Amino acid sequence: MRKGLTPLVIFLALSVVCSWIVWLWPFHNPGSFHVAVFGLRFDAPFNLTKLMVGICLPGLLAVISAASEGKPHILGMVATIVKWRTSPKWYLLALSLPFGVFWLSFATVLFYFPSSHHRPSLSWFFLNLLLLLPFGPLWEEIAWRAYALRKLQGHFSAITSALVIGLFWAVWHIPLWWINVGLKNVPTATLSAVLLSGVVSVTAWSIVFAFLYSRSSYSLPVVVLLHASYDSAAAAIFPSIESGQLHYIVLSAIVSVVLAVPFAMRMHNAQGPG
Repeated sequence: MRKGLTPLVIFLALSVVCSWIVWLWPFHNPGSFHVAVFGLRFDAPFNLTKLMVGICLPGLLAVISAASEGKPHILGMVATIVKWRTSPKWYLLALSLPFGVFWLSFATVLFYFPSSHHRPSLSWFFLNLLLLLPFGPLWEEIAWRAYALRKLQGHFSAITSALVIGLFWAVWHIPLWWINVGLKNVPTATLSAVLLSGVVSVTAWSIVFAFLYSRSSYSLPVVVLLHASYDSAAAAIFPSIESGQLHYIVLSAIVSVVLAVPFAMRMHNAQGPG
């Protein structure tokens, strides 16, 4: 193991163990938490809370890990978290790229499976995006980009680092896909296609995330927005598909790879020979 990577390996191992334990814990209480803010009542179902805790844990572990390594590490993390001043084009790309990929996949499925699909709600997409921002997208990006990716880039090339964290990120997601997409009773061939497509898609998007992160001068708000846009677009479009869901999953993975290739080439060219 390369010198200096031990804290990262420990962090990644703890992220998998802690998140998976929370997600897979056999807790099925139908109740919910009740929170009142300015006279408004919000209900948070226990099962949803369990999922969100598992999603946010790696970010908390990353903060603890950076703090344990010393002041320069935690200050470096804070600097990227608050770096919101960057070119507006990176925010525009972060907002539009996921929606474009999923809409293209949706339109293609609609063309080949012209059943009674209902059109995804654009207003719901933006509302969901705003609600998601301070939770999963923020804490995951603290973990995967502000901590893990920057650690890897100190030892490997930008593309290798993006691929490594992408593969890990995809594997970390598997129990979440199992729960949210409902993969418990699907045929083995379908399960394999869904999981392989998920791994390919997330790994491809890891390159896009790494590209926008570095080109925006390591602005975490840019990739937090990209992450929230990805989650919101997927959540808005996938339920709208009544026929050809598997085709949509596979197609969106292919389109994601096609999108990632030019970003990977630009990262390689920017790095130069060697």
